[in-house]
Amino acid sequence: MRQLLSCINYLHSVGIVHCDLKPENILLEDNRELQQLKIIDFGFAQEINKADNQRLSKTWGTPHYSAPEVFEGDYCEKVDLWSAGVICYLLLSDEFPFWGETREELIQVIKQGNLSFTTSTWDNVSDSAKDFISKLLTVEEDKRLSADEALSHPWIQQSTQQMWSEMKPCDFSIIVTALNNLLQYSPKNELQRAAFALIASQFLPK
Repeated sequence: MRQLLSCINYLHSVGIVHCDLKPENILLEDNRELQQLKIIDFGFAQEINKADNQRLSKTWGTPHYSAPEVFEGDYCEKVDLWSAGVICYLLLSDEFPFWGETREELIQVIKQGNLSFTTSTWDNVSDSAKDFISKLLTVEEDKRLSADEALSHPWIQQSTQQMWSEMKPCDFSIIVTALNNLLQYSPKNELQRAAFALIASQFLPK
């Protein structure tokens, strides 16, 4: 999440809103370690001038990861932070924070933004992590964290060394669960796999 937020923060600093952040659009440069995260697929990306308080209106992306204001056609760069919140919720629970049987029902649920941490999955997740997610999945855009603010959140600020040194035995199962949740997003569709293989083979290492 720290790496993802750093990517988002950089994009926003140069006036780019990705507009389609989801696990499928996050790749690793190296198979062996989580040190070189890359954001891909800028097909829906838009330029924005924050100095002029520019607003965007084009609808885009995958509904499950879309912020409420996207469906209203009036939004800013903070839609990327909502998507990051959905990704974080998904990694920690293997569930979407909002769900609907139809697209229309899903949109209504997202607009209401009633976030819940009531399932047993969340019993071993820290209050700090829940607070972090809550501040990203905030319906009111002006109250949602910016990328810079999200990077300063205590949950993100914890040093890696401190996290491992203070880890309780049950915490290791949380990490394993999160990594297994990531694995669920490997492409299952043959066409998807072929497309990803073609993309990967045509890229230079970077």
